[in-house]
Amino acid sequence: MASTLLYEAGVHRSKGELDSAIVAFSKALELDPSSFSAYNNRGLTFLEKKRYQDAIGDFTAAIRLRPDRAFVYTNRAGAYQKNGELESAIVDYTTALEIDPKLATAYFNRGNCFFQAEMYEKAIGDYDRALKINKRYREATNNKRLAQERLKGN
Repeated sequence: MASTLLYEAGVHRSKGELDSAIVAFSKALELDPSSFSAYNNRGLTFLEKKRYQDAIGDFTAAIRLRPDRAFVYTNRAGAYQKNGELESAIVDYTTALEIDPKLATAYFNRGNCFFQAEMYEKAIGDYDRALKINKRYREATNNKRLAQERLKGN
């Protein structure tokens, strides 16, 4: 039954019916409180609704169930970042990179956190790492240029 609710929740989410998706994910979790997928996907739904603390809570629950999944750390880092908790976001992006050092998006997003914190040298380093993995990462190229300008005082 929980798998049926997960499917239903996914359909609601794909249609933009976020409140209905949250209800279905919650019902799935009542039936199976150890559902990694339900926590992660409800967290993503909370993130879409800008309910960052709820998203952080769900991603934390998912991490407790599967601490080996880098993408859940990046999901929680994104929620922290949007909530203005840059230090926590940096910690989670770093953990994700320890699990999977080839995540260009984690380097890019951690670079963005460093940029927001006005730590431009660290931001440039992360943009370089992202570009080393994906040479065509246009956003990393653009943000690196902006960080270099800020570093020069422009």
